Amino acid sequence: MKGIIKSIAVIAIISFGLSACGGSSSGESTGTMSNGPVANLSQLSAEAVRGYALYNGATQACSSCHGAQGQGTPSASNPINSAASCMFVDCNDVTALTNYNTFAMPKTPYSPGACVGACASDVSAFIHEGFILGLLTYDTGGNNNPPTPNLNLTGTANFSTTEGANSSFTMSLTTEPADTVTIDFAINLAGEATMVQTSYSILPADWQTPVTVTVMGVDDNVLDPLAATPYSIAVTTISNDPDYNALSIPAISATNMDNELVAQGQFVFNQTMGLMTTEDAGTDSFTIALNTLPAQDVVVSLSSSNALEGTVNPATHTFNAGNYNTPQLFTVTGVNDTPPVIDGAIAYNIVVAATSTDRAYMGVDPSDVMVTNQDNDVQVSIASFTSNAVGNLPYGSDVVLTWASDGDSCTAGGATANGQWAGALNASDSATLTNLTTAGVNTFSITCTNAANAVPATANTNVTVDAQIGAPVINTFTANPTTVNYNGTSTISWTTTDAASCSATSVPANAAWDNANKAVNNAAGEAIGPLTATTTFTLSCTNASMLVTNGQVIVTVNPALPSLTFSANNAMVNSGDPVTLNWNATDLATCTASATPANAEWVGARGVMPTNSQVVNNLTADTTFTLACTGINNVALAPQNALVTVNAGDPELLLGKFEYEKIVNSQSCATCHGVTGEGGLDDSVTPYLDVNDLTLTTGYVNFVMPKFVDYGGGVMGGGTPVDCMGACATAVAKYMKNGFSVFPAAP
Repeated sequence: MKGIIKSIAVIAIISFGLSACGGSSSGESTGTMSNGPVANLSQLSAEAVRGYALYNGATQACSSCHGAQGQGTPSASNPINSAASCMFVDCNDVTALTNYNTFAMPKTPYSPGACVGACASDVSAFIHEGFILGLLTYDTGGNNNPPTPNLNLTGTANFSTTEGANSSFTMSLTTEPADTVTIDFAINLAGEATMVQTSYSILPADWQTPVTVTVMGVDDNVLDPLAATPYSIAVTTISNDPDYNALSIPAISATNMDNELVAQGQFVFNQTMGLMTTEDAGTDSFTIALNTLPAQDVVVSLSSSNALEGTVNPATHTFNAGNYNTPQLFTVTGVNDTPPVIDGAIAYNIVVAATSTDRAYMGVDPSDVMVTNQDNDVQVSIASFTSNAVGNLPYGSDVVLTWASDGDSCTAGGATANGQWAGALNASDSATLTNLTTAGVNTFSITCTNAANAVPATANTNVTVDAQIGAPVINTFTANPTTVNYNGTSTISWTTTDAASCSATSVPANAAWDNANKAVNNAAGEAIGPLTATTTFTLSCTNASMLVTNGQVIVTVNPALPSLTFSANNAMVNSGDPVTLNWNATDLATCTASATPANAEWVGARGVMPTNSQVVNNLTADTTFTLACTGINNVALAPQNALVTVNAGDPELLLGKFEYEKIVNSQSCATCHGVTGEGGLDDSVTPYLDVNDLTLTTGYVNFVMPKFVDYGGGVMGGGTPVDCMGACATAVAKYMKNGFSVFPAAP
């Protein structure tokens, strides 16, 4: 009779629980699950048996998301007993589980308060005993599969200690042993952590009771090379029960967080401005050293912001414990223009970047070095270029041309005097031209050069020859302007007397001018261009008697001198920051941008104005920006690069930011306190504690936060005070103290 009454009572309780969770009871045995193996509840307590029915009993009950055997489903993929699930609550603490299920479950639909009191405690007892301790087994085809004897460790995933503080995890056995089980722990790095107790014994009667294991971080009072130093905890078991003797248990991976504050290192330069180089490979130099002993190598990389003006050697150097305070010499060498250009003094920078895993130098951006490259180019001087002609010369006369220059050699150009004025000439000399028969103005040209970094010079002299008697007269034949830049345009105009027809030719040939049937008069002129080379234009006019008069005019074309300077305003930026790319263009037709790795904001055609700039936003990785340009003379320039190094931030501060902004049950620290502590749903973090007191802030995060807050619509909140402890709490506190930035503040 007592058994019948007990069964009825259990069924009644189960029915009530199912009703509370939104389901219904069919009156089936609590050990039966539809379409699955039969659950063996023999090792569960009465509370856990009731919790089993509640867990599986309704359409929207726990099993609909977490699976009948706690294995997870697509809507909640992590098994209940996994580290990922237990990171939000201590799964070995039934009270914590009960609180979590009371305030946070069920989630689908989200309805906290649907299972409270006995419902929440029974479900939590079942989760703890059935899934965490592994006491729930299943009979398949009459064969029971008992739990495998093992040591159940909870809270060891991502386990960490902080110097001078304790951290703990729990352990229990999965089955009742035949004899006492002794568990020994040993740490491989005694200088990082120590076991508060190295050996624990679990009696057979206490096999299900969680045992707390405490580890203390060793405070070495020394700034460690790493913010978190890894170590491991070996676990061994000893027992007269052969099932529990010498279990194969992987070592626990752990880290010990350093509690010393990092003083930011500095790069010491002997000078960062006023350096001077020259285009004839003149050099200047500077030195760099470190002001503190680095625990890890610090590598500096140097590059020129304008490689067409100067270079630096060596391009890299590694500072270590042996040379950190020895000034290292870097030499800057000026670069010459090719071809020579009179460009004056050009300023450029030696861009200095640094990389290191050393905590004192991580993210520190050294100063750039300012340099000026002095011009060594001069203009060749043509002191004189004259003829002995006085006024107009009669048709067929001779003329003497005389010139003097400081060049090495000269070249004849312009009017040719029937081929007599052509080719190479001495730097200073004279030449007699005979039988001049080109009527009108004959413009003779001379260009002189000097091999010693001199810019060529050109001079002209005009000789006017009268028309042949009876021949037509070319009254005017002019070009305006007579000197143009590359791709420039000049207007050629003319007037004649007694001409029946005219024809035009040019050297080199110009399709816009050359024509066998030119007008005999064009005072308004023809615009001829684009011109890419100095050109001699000839006009030949004929009268009815077939007498011919020729005229010539020369348009000098300045050569194209395409050039490009390309640089970034900062060689190193913090992750997420923008960078400004600047470039100066001279005589460029096109420029194309690309980046490695690819950047959607720096790709494709770019401007060729004399001065250009563009901001590229949100850099998250080291990037080489490239600009490839082609001159207006169709000559491709060597692509120029600008390397921008991205500082990702201090690893511990990055962890603090992640934990501060991590969403738990739709909320995070930032939800209440603001992304930068400015306040959100709640007041700013400042009124609650002094974030500059690292010990106080760490303790506050460890034991108080997050809080559940009632905003009138029921209890809401992000988690429980155990959600962020140990290394998590230390990282969050340091992140807050650092002004909510992942980049260490300057000391």
